[in-house]
Amino acid sequence: MAFLVVITDSADTVGGGAPGDNSTMLRSVLANRGKIDGLVLAHLPDAEAIKALQGAKVGQMVTVDVGAKRDHRFSEPLTITGEVMCLAEGPITDDAEANFQPTIETGPIICIAIDNVRLVLTERVIMGPQPSLFRKVGIEPFEAKVVTLKTGIGFKKTYAHVAKAVIRADCPGAQSYNLNNYEFKQIPRPMYPLDGDFEWSP
Repeated sequence: MAFLVVITDSADTVGGGAPGDNSTMLRSVLANRGKIDGLVLAHLPDAEAIKALQGAKVGQMVTVDVGAKRDHRFSEPLTITGEVMCLAEGPITDDAEANFQPTIETGPIICIAIDNVRLVLTERVIMGPQPSLFRKVGIEPFEAKVVTLKTGIGFKKTYAHVAKAVIRADCPGAQSYNLNNYEFKQIPRPMYPLDGDFEWSP
């Protein structure tokens, strides 16, 4: 088994109400992919990208805008160019036990290779970090070098037992743990922790 590193984007957790298609982490992964010796896995729900790629064939090079179709506030669409590696259809098994059914409907699934990055696009939003999604396109996620997930704690159910390291990314998003990622207009200032340490008396 490879030395698996899990990178989590808790600010874009679907289970907490976030859109799930923030492109920030993918943008960073693509910018740094040359520094990683091994497969890097990512997923975005993007019905528009799936529709734009309708008719694409395995082995075909494609260019498409991905991400930020639902999250317009914290990220922007990212233009990618890569090779179509797999075309599939749902459902997938609910490995994370995040739903009330044993399977999850995904709609069409497309896996695109951008050098050592494998981006899996789904028509529908998926609840929970699901290893079954990558297996659906012929990739064993536990053997990858890096898996990026939109999750706060859900990874503990599906990846913690194989992850050698877990990195919590500080991404902007609807559920960021970092309050400095938000713009506050209706609060008195200074306010902890936004303004750091300061003198205060009741």
